[in-house]
Amino acid sequence: MRDSGGNISGVSAIKEISTGSCSKKKYFRKYDTSYLEFGFIWCGNESEPKPQCVVCYELLANECMKPAKLKRHLETKHSSLKSKLVEYFQRCVEQTNKEIKVVSNADSVTKKALETLYRKEREGPFYR
Repeated sequence: MRDSGGNISGVSAIKEISTGSCSKKKYFRKYDTSYLEFGFIWCGNESEPKPQCVVCYELLANECMKPAKLKRHLETKHSSLKSKLVEYFQRCVEQTNKEIKVVSNADSVTKKALETLYRKEREGPFYR
C-alpha cells in the first residue's frame, strides 16, 4: 500500500540485494505498537525487526509483520486468546521481563558463588 508520497507504508528500510547478475530491493517492515493486540512484540535488529509472540515466544520472519498474518497466528495457535484485550498481552510482556530479570540475577549469583568457592579452594590446605 502506497501513501500520497509514493512510499510503501509500514516499511522502515530498503536494502538492495544483488545476487549474481540481478539486484533486488528488499523491504523490511517496521513494528507498530498496535501489533500487541495480536500478542506480538518485536525483537532482533532495529533495522530488521522480527515479530515474536508473547504467548509461545515463536519468532516469525520480518515478512510476517503484517496485521493479517499476526492475527492468523493468534487465531490458529492461540484461539482461546483471540478475544483477550491488549492489557492481557501487556501483562504477558511484563511477566516475561520480570522472569528475565530473575534469571539474569540468578546467573550473577551463581557466578559469584562459583568465584567464592574457587577462592576458598585456592586458600585451602592443599595450596599451603
